[in-house]
Amino acid sequence: KSLQFSLFLVIYMTLLGVFLGEARVWMPPPPPGRNPFDMRPSPFNPSKG
Repeated sequence: KSLQFSLFLVIYMTLLGVFLGEARVWMPPPPPGRNPFDMRPSPFNPSKG
C-alpha cells in the first residue's frame, strides 16, 4: 500500500510540474518581485524575495 501511494505521489508531482511548466509557458510572465507560483496574489501575503 505504501509503495502504491508513493508511486501515485511521484506521478502526481510529475503531472503537477508539467502543468505548472505549461502554465508558465502559456501565461504572461508575472511582474517582477512577485512569486510566479502565486496564482492568487494577496496584499496580506506579500512574496519574499
